[in-house]
Amino acid sequence: MVHETLPFFAALIPALLWILLLCPLLLRSFGLSIPLNWRKRRGMTMNEGQSVLWGVLGWGVGMMICHSIDVYVRWLMYRSPPDRPTIWGFVGTVLYCTLAGTIFGLFTTFPKKKQTVE
Repeated sequence: MVHETLPFFAALIPALLWILLLCPLLLRSFGLSIPLNWRKRRGMTMNEGQSVLWGVLGWGVGMMICHSIDVYVRWLMYRSPPDRPTIWGFVGTVLYCTLAGTIFGLFTTFPKKKQTVE
């Protein structure tokens, strides 16, 4: 079990560091002030463009970091041919994660339904 979880957790730590700390600091240069405090972040509203930017840079790049480090650490540990990182594998990861981050950003912009009490 350790041989499967160790590369994943080694890759999860830099990805979470990116999503929670570095990306909000980077997005401030684009004019999107995302607070570092989670309680303040929940009540924040964004327009569609800002939400897609947050989705691509936050979640998409975070997924790309996690997957790329996971593949590289598996290759370093086991040296098996299927785990070897390739350029085309990295390009596929970039495209996949960019698309997934865009979809995530679009899903977060849907207006929330107001609940009425009868």
